[in-house]
Amino acid sequence: MTSAQRYLEMADVLEAELAHVPVGARVPSEHTLAERFAVSRPATRAALHELERRLPVRRVQGAGTFRRGRVEYVVSVAV
Repeated sequence: MTSAQRYLEMADVLEAELAHVPVGARVPSEHTLAERFAVSRPATRAALHELERRLPVRRVQGAGTFRRGRVEYVVSVAV
């Protein structure tokens, strides 16, 4: 399996897992994920970048990676 396939596979697995995580929850660190998937930190970083591109996470430098989600707003109440 090439490294490109591996980081995309990681992103797919993490995206599926994040569907069950509350919005705003912190995603495990790059180091933790690298150990879990037995890959390098650059591969983990690429997977998280891919998730950020797909929009289920947001990354904040110095703070971490967090689950992103839609916020439903009620504009008007149907009468």
